[in-house]
Amino acid sequence: MLHHFTKTLSSLALIQLLSACADGSAQLTGDSSTDSNRITINITDAPVDYADAVVIEFTGITLKSENSGEQIFTFDTAKSIDLLTLQGTSSQALIENVEIPAGKYTQIRLAVNAEFDSHMDSYITVNSTQHELRVPSGSQSGLKLNTPFTVIASADDVNIIDINDAVGASTVYTIDFDLRKSIVKPNGQDGYFLKPVLRLVQNIQTGSISGTVDPNLLIGANCSDNAPLTGNAVYVFTNANTVPDDVDEIGIEPITTSLIVFNSDTGIYSYEIGFLPESSYTLAFTCAADLDDDEDNADVIFDVIDNVTVMANEATIHPVD
Repeated sequence: MLHHFTKTLSSLALIQLLSACADGSAQLTGDSSTDSNRITINITDAPVDYADAVVIEFTGITLKSENSGEQIFTFDTAKSIDLLTLQGTSSQALIENVEIPAGKYTQIRLAVNAEFDSHMDSYITVNSTQHELRVPSGSQSGLKLNTPFTVIASADDVNIIDINDAVGASTVYTIDFDLRKSIVKPNGQDGYFLKPVLRLVQNIQTGSISGTVDPNLLIGANCSDNAPLTGNAVYVFTNANTVPDDVDEIGIEPITTSLIVFNSDTGIYSYEIGFLPESSYTLAFTCAADLDDDEDNADVIFDVIDNVTVMANEATIHPVD
């Protein structure tokens, strides 16, 4: 069963009930262990401007342990997920409340169906047209995330996750797909490549930033288009007083980004960025994000640059004006 998990962003505890089983079967290899805990791994997305949908078909997930071998979860039914629906603080579970041995883990590997094989299992929709999405060697080796994490042993069967329960809440993680850095259109070839840029965060250690956006910024002199929702985005950079740069694989790179959304009921433009570890950041607004291409230096101009501090389990409100 697919389940949405949204992290708590307030100083009060919020208990979230999680189902007691995973969608899929687990094959545990290596030494067994009586010390264990339950883990949930969600997925979220930092989006791109030009796509209407980015769908990835996940077939399983493997957790590589230093001492307990590989914990392999093969989904009974492939999970077809449109990453563009998981922006801001939204996420979706890949595995949910499954039991694994306690200890240090060194790698997460996501198994996907993503080849140029005339099957639209993984695809990107651009201008209402679907194109195959390929992850080089993705179907064989999977998408690898080499960020170490530790699972603390629990004395109890953890079925309720409480952010004030250090043992329970510490086992909820989120993988952020940064599509702005990941999707490539190869010259002279059909379809698109997905060069996954992933980051792993422990939910209990993260907060969010959100706020309104001055509509006058959306049609400024530096904009690439006069359409209010074209090219408008908020970039987040590590540390305060960072000089922002575009996505060009040179120098400073944003940790994540957010598109601007419009609420037709209120007439308000806004943004939301979730799953940021507690720290100080530089927030930068541009109305020319649609020109940002990681294969060239578009020299994107940032019209607003602010310092913002994120606290764990808190929602920071910061208007862009």
